This record gives sequence, C-alpha cells and structure tokens, in this order.
Amino acid sequence: MAANHNKLRQAVLLQGICKQNGDLDANNCSFRGRVWQVSLQSRVCPVIPLYTALVAKRFHDKFGNAIANDTFRTFRTDPSFHEHVSQEALTRVLHAFAHFRDSRGETGYLQGMNVLAGMFLFVMPEPDAFTTLVVLVSSHCPTYFTPDLAGARAGAVLVDYVLEIFDPQLHQHLNSKNLTATIYAFASVLTLCASTPPLSEALVMWDFLMCHGVHWNVLLCASQCINNRTQLLQSSQPLKELRAASTSDAKVLIATAVVLIDQIPSDLYQRIVAHTTDESVVKQILGASLRKK
Repeated sequence: MAANHNKLRQAVLLQGICKQNGDLDANNCSFRGRVWQVSLQSRVCPVIPLYTALVAKRFHDKFGNAIANDTFRTFRTDPSFHEHVSQEALTRVLHAFAHFRDSRGETGYLQGMNVLAGMFLFVMPEPDAFTTLVVLVSSHCPTYFTPDLAGARAGAVLVDYVLEIFDPQLHQHLNSKNLTATIYAFASVLTLCASTPPLSEALVMWDFLMCHGVHWNVLLCASQCINNRTQLLQSSQPLKELRAASTSDAKVLIATAVVLIDQIPSDLYQRIVAHTTDESVVKQILGASLRKK
C-alpha cells in the first residue's frame, strides 16, 4: 500500500493529473476525485448511509445564515464551478457536515469550510465530497478548524518564517508596510490555496497537496510571494498586488516549493509538517510569534 502511494505521489509530481471532470466513472466521480480519495484514504469510510441520514436532518439552525452567506460567495466569479456544482448541493454538504461535527462536540461550521467542500464537489458526487471533507478536516488539518482557526493562523506565521529565510529583502519590504502573512495570506492558508484564482490552477495545487500533504500549502503560499517578488518590491502598495494575486502556473509554484523544502532548516520543516495536526506545535508557533512582536 505504501509503495503504491509513493508511486502515485511521484506520478502526480512529475506528470500531473490529465483527466478532468468530463472523465467520470460509473459513480459519477472524476479520475482526479478518485486520486484525492485514495491519497486521503477517504474511500475506506462508509459513505451513502451516513450522508443520507445527516441530510434528512435538514438545515442546521445555528449555522444556517453563515452557510447561506458563504455558499453564495463560493467561487462566485468562476463559471466552470457553477456549471458543475449547484448551490443546493453545496448547501446540503455543509449542513450535513455541521450536523456531523455537532455530534462530535465540535464547532459545526467555520470560515473556509465552504471552499473546501466546493473543491470536492467539483470533482466528485455529494456523498463522496462529504466523506472526503470529513477525512480532510478531521485527520489532515484538524488544527485549522478550531473556533479560533489557530492552525491556519500558525500556518500564516510559518509563511513569514519561510519568506524571511529565503527572500529577506522581500520580507523586509513587506514588513516595512506592516504586512505580515497573517494579513495577506491567511485566506489562502486556511483554504489550502483554493481561494487563490483561477480554479483550474487551484485544482492542480490540490492534486499536489492531497498526495504529498496539506502542510505544503505553507510553502506554496511563500512561493507565490517569491515568484511575484519583482512586482511586490516595485509596488508602493504591495497589499493591493497581493490581494489581486492569481496563479498563472501552479506547476511553477510547486517547483519552487520543492526547491524550498530541500533547503529549509530541519526544525522549521518539522513545525511545518506538524502544525496541521498538533495543537502543541500550533501553540508554540503562535506563542513565539507574539514574543517576537
């Protein structure tokens, strides 16, 4: 199993996933969706009975307004998303997810969950999208979806650390404008780079993240800044550049991230790997950030 997973990871890194949404299997799931499920090990979970039972509970009273507001905004400007994913399907998945988390004593719905659910719905049917969302949030980035989103805030701090090491000039320039990654990269970190348009390139980044680990989003966010360093250094208002940033070629960002990982100090690497799942590491990162200020 491990050997097959390593082969899959290598194939995704070197060749990418060529098949798109038009290539559906008998269960209406794309090839890309199956790769993500295998990588996250979400296919071993029971799917349809659990999802059907949760959908039967109807809307979640506590989070109804927040979910309605966010489903409306999810990939709002991307026509391909709305061709494949209905607002009704996204609403059902998010309410089912809220009920599921409630049953475990967790906060039912939090910022950013709509984007993750939308990504899964774009490549797989509703029950699979629900189950894969459960596995991603519960097993691969649980620290990101606590009430204070602490893991994602720690991820943004780590983006700053990476930038300070690999491009101190750019880091100093952004700091001189009082810009930290918590300000300009938080949304991208929280959504595992999915909030950075266009969707077509976000899908390619997710191919990489699902196969190699979601902690790589820290390095992808740092790579986005490094690859746009010329524009950012020349700009008197770099926040406008950062907020308008889009990904022209996800493969270039991935290649930059791979270069960074080979040169990163081992202690920082360990924190990057652990921050998505280990609350004690998250507390250390955020505590050190406060002391640094």
